Amino acid sequence: MKLFVNMYLNREVNISICQHVVHEIILSLVVQNVNMLCKHFRRIRMSVRCKLGDIMKQRGLSNKEVVELTGVSRNTITSLAANATKRIDYDTLEGLCRGLDVTPGDLIEYVPDNNTKTP
Repeated sequence: MKLFVNMYLNREVNISICQHVVHEIILSLVVQNVNMLCKHFRRIRMSVRCKLGDIMKQRGLSNKEVVELTGVSRNTITSLAANATKRIDYDTLEGLCRGLDVTPGDLIEYVPDNNTKTP
């Protein structure tokens, strides 16, 4: 990043190129951090799971396409698709349902954990 600032100051590149590169660097770091968190959360056994990743695979949709269809942020889509989140906001659920033409029941499933004792 420092290299691009120096290049801009020396008038070797224009500001829009520097902004684009900085944006890509930041986005790359965010995606790396989200992926690391997703790997961590996959190890946690959860009885309620989001099926967004399955729906995306079935329909051949990328994260970017789902963001455009639903208006939900890229980080949220990444986290939900990896089933690496503990909660979902109603606004997010509504955007996914509307944009993907699904119901909440299509997105979320209950998977009983055989190790959990029932009352």
